[in-house]
Amino acid sequence: MNLFVQAFSHRLLPCPKEDVINFSSRTNGIFEVLVPEMSGDEIFDSTLLEQTIVSLIQQGKRNFALDLSPLDYIYSDTMNRLLAINRQILDVSGRLSLLSPQEEVRQILERAGIHNFLRIYQTDEDLKRASDDIVKQTQSISLDAVRQFKAAQEAPPKSEFEDFRSEIDRAFAEPSEEQQQPSQPQRPAAFTPPPPPKRPEP
Repeated sequence: MNLFVQAFSHRLLPCPKEDVINFSSRTNGIFEVLVPEMSGDEIFDSTLLEQTIVSLIQQGKRNFALDLSPLDYIYSDTMNRLLAINRQILDVSGRLSLLSPQEEVRQILERAGIHNFLRIYQTDEDLKRASDDIVKQTQSISLDAVRQFKAAQEAPPKSEFEDFRSEIDRAFAEPSEEQQQPSQPQRPAAFTPPPPPKRPEP
């Protein structure tokens, strides 16, 4: 089956017009939400999803959410591919999330432990709140970094004289406790009196 991807009404991958699965795309906060548009018995193509995300990364996108609402089942090879895609996104400091899975699909994901690696959001509102929280955290970190940078720039550099004076102060600093302890005086050698003179024999 020939496949193509459509995002914002633009094709990302060329393909014939027949027998295609479309991926529509919309923005929710910082997330690029990908929605597989499936009909009939078409099977979700995780390889195509990976190609789509790689193409979007090359366009500068970093954060993605996959809308699972059209899927009534998910296979193990698809879950493995999702983890592989997540590693690629983490390499560019992004994140992959899952959105609106049907109940059976959610249970499969949780039994497989996917929720330990990928955040699962039930509604678009949940995803938007998560996006807002991420933006606030990022801004807070950025402001702290700016303050630290400004403080470092505003601190006057030390002159050579100040460096020299610091070295002198360290050289004449008070000695440590070990240095202040008086050394133990050496004990004099034991005095041995000389032998008495020999008396002349009578």
